[in-house]
Amino acid sequence: MDSSWNTYQRAVGQELRALRRSRKLSLRKLLPLLPSDITPQTVAAYEQGVRNCSVTRFAELCRALGEPPHLVLARVEQRVHPTEPLREDAGAVTLNLTHVVVFSDPRLLPLRRWAAELLREDPERTHATLTPSALAALAELCGVTPNAVTELTYAA
Repeated sequence: MDSSWNTYQRAVGQELRALRRSRKLSLRKLLPLLPSDITPQTVAAYEQGVRNCSVTRFAELCRALGEPPHLVLARVEQRVHPTEPLREDAGAVTLNLTHVVVFSDPRLLPLRRWAAELLREDPERTHATLTPSALAALAELCGVTPNAVTELTYAA
């Protein structure tokens, strides 16, 4: 395997381990949160960067840890290429406005109103992309964290 891919594999493992530890979860406590069967040894091998993690498994692990996979991957990219500045749209979230306007969670009322206004202004528009700073501002309006907004919009 190419050494640059090994670097990415190790960085993915480092991010997954850091995320799990930040949630104060042991490997054994993480397992029941996953939708598929996996052993603690397999997760440990991912975290050590000695086993390749599929995209599907990566997404499962990120979701079980309460973090959108694209945000974790953006941090992996920063680990691998720390001297490259993050693009403005790194970690951006694209929302389907027609879905947003029908969210039932009362915490997302400001988001629903914003989406309805965008659709009123331009009925042809179906999607909107939020940069991390815009997502943070919207989350503050909703009284939740940016991760919660992302999770709530994906779950709806």
